[in-house]
Amino acid sequence: SLEDGLRLLSERARLLKSCWGDDPGSMLSVQGGDTEVQSLLNTTKKLHPGLAHDIACFNGPDAIVVAGSTESIEAIEETSRADGLYSHLKLVRLRNTHAFHSRLVEAIVPGLRKVAADIKFQAPSIRIESCSKDQDWTLPINAEIIVQHSRMPVYFYEAVQRTARRLGSCVWVEAGSASPIIPMVRKS
Repeated sequence: SLEDGLRLLSERARLLKSCWGDDPGSMLSVQGGDTEVQSLLNTTKKLHPGLAHDIACFNGPDAIVVAGSTESIEAIEETSRADGLYSHLKLVRLRNTHAFHSRLVEAIVPGLRKVAADIKFQAPSIRIESCSKDQDWTLPINAEIIVQHSRMPVYFYEAVQRTARRLGSCVWVEAGSASPIIPMVRKS
């Protein structure tokens, strides 16, 4: 219901404010060849073994988003500038409020699971193509699906590909403004 949807959204926002740690973290878009991107992340991990990051989004064949503590994201940026190996990669810090879809989300998981468990999910009246790995939301939605969708990586590219295979040629419309979604769909 609309009421339950608003309750889920407002509780998630409250949890972000009250349960997230001191560092909201950062997100970094990295574009380039998969091998080079993995090399950058592996090199950063070797240079900074105490820091951790997660791949938060798979936006295209050569486009990912990395999320982690602010220090971790700064270390990736620093490694990319350290020598000429990674100069062809395009790194852009995103303007997110938090490092979503990363291990930092774990702080809100218990509360999110609790509020989502109190909601009676109804079958969607229109198809929902989630950006989860190999999953659409035609199956019954439950609290665990909501939690995993918040914590696990976004598979945007796969969702666009599934939609295109199912519908064929289509027109993509976005409800919002100044978002990168439609350009990302074009690249997919």
